Amino acid sequence: INADGSLTPLTGSPMTIPGIGSMGSAVVDPSGRFLYVPQIYFPGNVGQYQILAYSINSANGQLTPVSGSPFPTGNSATGSLLISPNGAFLYAWGSNGPPAIIQTYTIHSDGSLSLSASSTISGATNLVLDHSSRFAYLETNGNLVNGYSVNSTTGALSPLTTAPVTAVPAPDVVSGAAVVQK
Repeated sequence: INADGSLTPLTGSPMTIPGIGSMGSAVVDPSGRFLYVPQIYFPGNVGQYQILAYSINSANGQLTPVSGSPFPTGNSATGSLLISPNGAFLYAWGSNGPPAIIQTYTIHSDGSLSLSASSTISGATNLVLDHSSRFAYLETNGNLVNGYSVNSTTGALSPLTTAPVTAVPAPDVVSGAAVVQK
C-alpha cells in the first residue's frame, strides 16, 4: 500500500494457486504470517472441500504453501473462514444444505491446521468472535443471533444459556454481524 493509498502489485502477482475450482473469502491470521483460502470444489470433482494455507513472506509478500496444505474438510462445504482474535483457532463453515457444519481448527505455530471440534448448527450464515476470543455470536438465516462460549483449549462452541436474540423482524434479512468493544 503506497502512501497515497494506491496499491502496487507484488512481483509475480497475480499468483496462480494450482487446483482451484472455486474459492471463498481468504483470511489472514492476526500476526500477518499466514493466509488461509477455502477451496469450495475441485474442477470435475464436486463435493471435495479443503483449506489452502500459505506462509506470507514479510519482506516481499510472496506466498509459500504451509507444510501439509491443503487441509481437507471432508464433506463439509467450506466457503467462509474466520480466525479468532487471539490467532489460536480457524473456524470454517459453509452450507451444502442445512444444517451447516462449523469446523474448528487449531492453528499451529507453523501455520498448519488440525481439526479440534465440529458443530452442526441449523441455518448458520455468519460468525463473529469478541476481542477476547471467549464468546462467539452466530447469525442464522432465521434472523436470530445466538451466543456461544468458546472453549479455550479446543475452540469448540457451546451455547450460552440465554435465549437467541431476534436481529430484525421478518421478512427483513440479517446481512452481517460485528462485535464492537469500547
